[in-house]
Amino acid sequence: MIVSSNLKDANYNGNSFTGVGGSPFLSDKWASGKVKLADGSNYTDLKLKYNVENNQVFLLTDNNEVKTFQFPVTEFTLSQGANEEKGQERVFRNGFPSIDDANAETYYEVLADGNTKLLKRTFKTIVAERSPSATTPTNVFKTKEKYYVLRDGEMVNTRTVKKSVLTTLSNKAVEIEKYMQLQKINMLDEKALAKIVTYYNSL
Repeated sequence: MIVSSNLKDANYNGNSFTGVGGSPFLSDKWASGKVKLADGSNYTDLKLKYNVENNQVFLLTDNNEVKTFQFPVTEFTLSQGANEEKGQERVFRNGFPSIDDANAETYYEVLADGNTKLLKRTFKTIVAERSPSATTPTNVFKTKEKYYVLRDGEMVNTRTVKKSVLTTLSNKAVEIEKYMQLQKINMLDEKALAKIVTYYNSL
């Protein structure tokens, strides 16, 4: 576990947001994970939770105290799956160029790594919703996702749509279209998109 000098109190209030339904976290469960800090240190076998709404990583200590990190977190991983110890690792990283309303401190999930990266930004906004039976609206957290390709130091918006992918990776569009036909990739989701970017890096 991380030494106390690298931790600070989080003033953690769980999932309590007065008057707001839903959760600000990527997942309400503590996940097994590891972190890289800006001071160069690495830590494993941690219990982590990622607050998407305020872009903050929390740590659960062996004493069940919730802490944040003294130094900025530059990368963290979260395990997922029924058996989280052996589950798939999701890698989150910051330090990328600013785009839209995101900056260098914003965490992205790295779906495909290499010279060209596929990045996914998950964020939450508070919106007012009113059910058919309600007389007044209720504030709730809504999850939104955006995909970006980082190539040659530039962030470019992309979508899980064939035309968007071919436009984003236009210098290899012919090869990618042939690859999609060979792999029988007709409907794009983020896994297929990651597969395409990984192939693009191999060209």
